[in-house]
Amino acid sequence: MHSTRWVTAGEGESDFHSLEVELRLGSAAFADSIRVTWPGGQEQTLWEVEANQIISMTQSSSISAIDSAPAAFAFNHLTNHPNPFNPATEISFILAERQNVVLRIFDIQGRMVRTLLDETAEQGRHAVHWEGDNDLGQTIASGVYFCWLSLRGASGIQKTTTRKTILHK
Repeated sequence: MHSTRWVTAGEGESDFHSLEVELRLGSAAFADSIRVTWPGGQEQTLWEVEANQIISMTQSSSISAIDSAPAAFAFNHLTNHPNPFNPATEISFILAERQNVVLRIFDIQGRMVRTLLDETAEQGRHAVHWEGDNDLGQTIASGVYFCWLSLRGASGIQKTTTRKTILHK
């Protein structure tokens, strides 16, 4: 699969606007290449860039510096399949490092229905099977629910994300 994305910031060499770009790779493990054309016309290409990392690039008058570090939080893979589901779904996510993970299900009115995970998890892909039940083991009604994922890494920073899911009976 080939994808091209153009992003611009600033109008010339003296324009120092900050720019952050998030590239979603889907299930790919790496991007074939990332090409940067700086306002001054210099080009820089990175080859076979692994997923789930932060790359910081700066342009100087003679050379571009690259600093790459693993991303502490990888939310771009929070999914559930099937969706809509009946009677069960698998909720999956990828961690870039060992983190404290809380995965909860909320109903449309914001009430917590079920805590699926509340533990420290290792780096990598994780999948949790949910049978459409609450914390008491009771089957819940058809409707819209939200998968809420909260991560806290070694830095102590907490990040959360939410994904809508539909239980259809």
